[in-house]
Amino acid sequence: MFIKFLMIFGIFLSSTQAMLSDGIHQPKDYLKFVETQEAFKASCFVYDHFRHILQTGVLIAPDIVMTAAHGFEGKVHLAGIIVGFGDTVSHESPQNYKVKALRTHPRYYSTPFPMQGKYDMVFLKLTTPVQGVQPVPLFEEKVFNQIPPLYVATFGSADIPHGAPVQRRAFVLPETDIFSITGRDPEALYDFKTVMMGSVFFEPNDHLKPVKPHGPERELRTYQANLQWRKLNKPPYALALPGSSGAPVFMNVMENGKMKTYVFGLIQSFSHLSASSFRHALGDKETQHLLKTKRQKLYGHYQSVFCIPYKLYQPIEAYKDTPKTYRLSRHVKNILNELENEHKPSKKKSMHSHHPHHKTEKAPQP
Repeated sequence: MFIKFLMIFGIFLSSTQAMLSDGIHQPKDYLKFVETQEAFKASCFVYDHFRHILQTGVLIAPDIVMTAAHGFEGKVHLAGIIVGFGDTVSHESPQNYKVKALRTHPRYYSTPFPMQGKYDMVFLKLTTPVQGVQPVPLFEEKVFNQIPPLYVATFGSADIPHGAPVQRRAFVLPETDIFSITGRDPEALYDFKTVMMGSVFFEPNDHLKPVKPHGPERELRTYQANLQWRKLNKPPYALALPGSSGAPVFMNVMENGKMKTYVFGLIQSFSHLSASSFRHALGDKETQHLLKTKRQKLYGHYQSVFCIPYKLYQPIEAYKDTPKTYRLSRHVKNILNELENEHKPSKKKSMHSHHPHHKTEKAPQP
């Protein structure tokens, strides 16, 4: 599945230059933006030396990293996995850490497609705590009248030449959580919202006319995203890209007069606004549209999609803003408790995912 994503993204982004994709900012702008928040340093790369898969993760505790589960399907060799905070995937780098255990969200394998994407997360237990990096935690519960600005720090590498050092870069998701629910079953929308939270890949426009609350969803989201983007002083923005799977989505929340940063979600993929499925096989109409349509015409149609480790509680009322309550999933709580108490690697009970679709075995260092 991950390879399927990688191939699609690679074809698309090889021609659109990934981090140049917003048509406004240059590569240096994304590198410069990553220096604007201390929390971005908690973003790390996760590299599998056996399968040569690169994705992004985030340090949520001194020795626990959260990342995307779809990069760990099938047989996983823990000895080949490196979690790094520098610019090299070498085993010898002092900024790189080994993994001794992992836990996949239990509903990732048991939930039917396409809602599986809601649970696309895995938690890695490192052999030693990370030095010199402050973890960015998950929150227990928050109530939001409106989702604050969201930021992504990623090691996505689609536009980096093969063999070049990996780079941490950052961009903003300038979209507020706006959905039109006309014609949608409320219960279906409840699930839909949990997955379809992301950034409109919009064309900045300082002269957009206001859109009525009942207006077309794409126009409404694009307009609101433009307002948010200008309010944030027009920072870099982008789509998800190869290597961005598992990248943290950060939010800054004011608590007791001080700004606190939390991990709100993980990048999972990108999707067309009207898509009901978030994965596409090579050769389908969606891919052909991406390959044949000029870059400028893609703006306003696509978004980054991310999953969240929280349960959303919200009264669903059409066209009415209601407070949103997010509580940390009990499944995630259980996983974190297990990993926190994991201190006997040699005990008979496996430290890894117990699902039959997920096999883990030790292997010698490459």
